Amino acid sequence: MMGTRPRGFFVVAVIAAWLAAAVGAAAQTTNAAEAVVVYPLQSGDPAVVVDVLRGFLGGNVKVVYDATRNAIIVMAPAAIQAQAAAIVRKLDVPPRNVRVEVRFRRHTTDFGSGARVSGPPMPIVQNSGPNRSRISFRPQAGSRTVQASENTVQTLMVMSGRDASLRIGESVPYLDWIVEYGLAHKHLVERIDWRNVGSSLVVQPTVIGDGPAIRIRLIPELSGFVGADMRRIRMASLATEVVVENGRTISIGSIAQNREFFSRFLVGSDRGAAADTLDISLTPYIINAAGTPLK
Repeated sequence: MMGTRPRGFFVVAVIAAWLAAAVGAAAQTTNAAEAVVVYPLQSGDPAVVVDVLRGFLGGNVKVVYDATRNAIIVMAPAAIQAQAAAIVRKLDVPPRNVRVEVRFRRHTTDFGSGARVSGPPMPIVQNSGPNRSRISFRPQAGSRTVQASENTVQTLMVMSGRDASLRIGESVPYLDWIVEYGLAHKHLVERIDWRNVGSSLVVQPTVIGDGPAIRIRLIPELSGFVGADMRRIRMASLATEVVVENGRTISIGSIAQNREFFSRFLVGSDRGAAADTLDISLTPYIINAAGTPLK
């Protein structure tokens, strides 16, 4: 049976394929002597640079980040170092702003209850005196289910490598299931006695080099009150990642790596009885120095 690839493997593979076209193919050499080269970073995201170098150069090349010097250290043959240098130059650029257009398609189911008079009516005759009577109608208790769809668009402006939150719901219809799932799969470490729990999706866009590739990381987050204190829990181990080109639209439901979890997490509700099933699509745009989207 084939082994399971590590999470994020395909994201790194996509970045590596894109860089292969941007940087060029590796030069062939018979010189296998190892060299240790330090690449100082000026503006690049170290985590992105390390991930891309490892994915592009292969598992036999050692790549580490030295936080004291803010530098990437690569141990590899000289010919590989030429590739590493080209990749670092491509990625070590000042952070760019990313405008993310978020389109929500809400499928709302409103489970209401109340009293109504429905036919045929049920008359009640009451004697109120000689030759007089009063007729009234007894309301029948009932329930109603109203379904509707709505499209809305929200815009986020985020610096590359930073994050912004999308509110899913003020309350979480599947909270018990989400908590049990999180505990069973070690995504949560404890059960919390909290109230007024809402759900959000944290969006982290990172421009790869100067574009057009953008890595987007989506992290589910729960927030609520424990006593008088607000607590937030980011379930980072359930994050979904994808690489998308500038201006391309992606649907969250189609890329989520934990489909069972997200099928319930992407259902929110307000403080009433309405429950929204959300189809969410994202379109990221790299914003250039002039403040306009990159073409």
